Amino acid sequence: MKVVTDSVNGLAPAVTIDTLNALSKVTIKGHLEDYYGSVLNSFNGVVYPTVFDKIKLQETLVNDPGAPLVSFEIQNNKVYRGKASVRNGYFEFSFVVPKDINYSFDLGKLSYYAENGTVDAIGSDTRVMIGGIDPNGINDAVGPDIEMYLNDENFVNGGISDETPILIAKLYDENGINTVGNGIGHNLIAILDDETGNPIVLNDYYTADLDSYQSGEIGYNFTELEPGLHTLLLKVWDVNNNSSE
Repeated sequence: MKVVTDSVNGLAPAVTIDTLNALSKVTIKGHLEDYYGSVLNSFNGVVYPTVFDKIKLQETLVNDPGAPLVSFEIQNNKVYRGKASVRNGYFEFSFVVPKDINYSFDLGKLSYYAENGTVDAIGSDTRVMIGGIDPNGINDAVGPDIEMYLNDENFVNGGISDETPILIAKLYDENGINTVGNGIGHNLIAILDDETGNPIVLNDYYTADLDSYQSGEIGYNFTELEPGLHTLLLKVWDVNNNSSE
């Protein structure tokens, strides 16, 4: 089964490749089809889209004696990752492009996984340009709302947890959470016991809620903690680089 992009901001990518600018709102529509190209009208489930920024060139660290310096391409900065309902084979989702994208113009990538509990489907599309900034984009000066718990939502400040607790953080922002990882100091991070030199980067542990780019949740499992009192600080940025902690 295949996931197909129908339009980006109302434009069919087979005809016109649209450009996603920083701070612009984007709407993407698509459908699922079978191996013969027919729409799966009986499919009702969830699609998990991930929008990647452009390919970037990196180099090996050369940290082994005699190792050569090797350049390689990688595409792992996520502009958006979410969940959208699939109804009768069709889906639609929206998001705001973060300010922290690479402003040079080049092709990004749409990656899809869909499932309904019985069958699943995948798909990808590189017919989307990413770069620049929208001069008429969002105007936002308020950081995200944060609700933090350990293991479940009954946890309160000063409560008792086990030695391997799961951090649960529910986040909300009018324009969405920044998880791109491009901007220095703008990662979504947790700091345990004031160890600011050893932050835990949580960009990949955040997922938007179903059919919403404004709210989502972090789930992160800590390794064994020592018995005793601990402190935990979470810092989150929205797509316009306003922070809350």
